Amino acid sequence: MSDQIARRLIVIGLGLIGGSLAVAAKKRGLVQEVIGVNRSAESIKYAVDQGVADKAFQSIEEALAGCTDQDIIVLGVPLLSFASVLKEVHKYLKVDATITDVGSAKGLL
Repeated sequence: MSDQIARRLIVIGLGLIGGSLAVAAKKRGLVQEVIGVNRSAESIKYAVDQGVADKAFQSIEEALAGCTDQDIIVLGVPLLSFASVLKEVHKYLKVDATITDVGSAKGLL
């Protein structure tokens, strides 16, 4: 029996929380592949070099290419960026993948 919960994990925002989630999913064999998205080319290179992500892109469009309904998309961006990031995800997502977030707020936004 496989412990995999999804084909791919696409993490948008490879900061501390998003990157940690990616590492944990890979380490536990929960997904076949981790795809990362980050604005910084330096962060993308680091994530791939360190094994945080199998592939990483600066573009959500590139990261979602080939996305299936067996994939999980995680938003690991600042809460105030959620709306614009979700609009971009919606623009390029052609299937019913699962979308979730790792955001946290303790007050009004």
